[in-house]
Amino acid sequence: MNPVAPPVIHEVLPSEILELVFEDHAKLEWRAPAIDGLVCRRWRQIVLDTSRAWAYLEICNGERPNISDLLLWLDRSRHAPLHIRVGVNFTFDSSTKDKTLYSILSDYHIRIASLRMRLGEFSFFERRDFPCMRLLEVHHWSWGDSYSLPVRWGAMPDLRSLRLGITSGLEMLLDGLPPLKTLFLYPHRCTSLFRNYSSLVALMLHTINLVDAISGSMDFSSLTHLALFDVQGLKPHINAPCLVTYHESGCTVTESFSTPIPSLIEYGVYDMDPSHSAATWWHHSFPNIQKLSITAHLHVLISHLHSLVLHPHSLPALQMINASPSLRWGAEFAKGGQETMESLIQERNKACLRDIVLRFELGQPAHVRVSSMDVRHYPIR
Repeated sequence: MNPVAPPVIHEVLPSEILELVFEDHAKLEWRAPAIDGLVCRRWRQIVLDTSRAWAYLEICNGERPNISDLLLWLDRSRHAPLHIRVGVNFTFDSSTKDKTLYSILSDYHIRIASLRMRLGEFSFFERRDFPCMRLLEVHHWSWGDSYSLPVRWGAMPDLRSLRLGITSGLEMLLDGLPPLKTLFLYPHRCTSLFRNYSSLVALMLHTINLVDAISGSMDFSSLTHLALFDVQGLKPHINAPCLVTYHESGCTVTESFSTPIPSLIEYGVYDMDPSHSAATWWHHSFPNIQKLSITAHLHVLISHLHSLVLHPHSLPALQMINASPSLRWGAEFAKGGQETMESLIQERNKACLRDIVLRFELGQPAHVRVSSMDVRHYPIR
């Protein structure tokens, strides 16, 4: 008797399941539809019928699509929301100088759901509506002769995640922003915070000049993740009763929240000085933290760990400490530094009858993960 050949995957799974698989593959690799379509005729037909699989485009200087491929992808995506990542600025070949990337994308602006750009052309956003835009990331702006960037935020009514970076002291106008879930700003000047901050779940501000923009208490009722680096004057005004993760730079440590935050379970600090007893201060501000991350000079780290030994009843929920050297002092600890810190943690464990784990992060820049978005490529200076 001849053995029966096992069924192939498209004979077992319905087309609807394969469509989801092809779409997920495209999220990982924008060229996936062309690759999957080469497997067999059946797969090719399903891929061609899956418009969402053609809606993910990565346009970078490396292996970017040419104009014909780009137009083909956009045509096959039909009415699906587009998710586009644009790398560093580039031009197409000389035969298509009259057809720039932004002139192509401008024909599809009403379908763009997410747009990540290394260099944002301000002219691309002028006089255009983006009714489907939910995520916008612009690392650097090209602004021409402008001294401010009055983006028409009302043209993006569904925007929920915004990440903006500017390389100079230009002013970004935030008036008119819709209720956001996540907001990352680095570094720039703004005259006012946007009004719908109560909707924020994650907020990261890096080297921001608020220019007397704060008056009175600010209730961040939904905020769970917060990072403030070189941002002074905002922290005392923040009321965030649901905050779970908070990271800050040393200059912000000198300020205090208006009230303690018992909901906080993860706290990170970068380049903190040893001028006060860390354990009692942390316990007063964040009595229930479970994970503590410290980036500092070796002697500062030892000082903070020593304060935990002297106050064994502070931070009773603490389970893990991540210690890393400050970038200003190199990527490694001095000889014997790790052993000293480990012995201090052992003393603390004996005193409080707990088993706190001490981890060392060496040879990498200080970073903080906020709302599943790794921002390690924005160095903490």
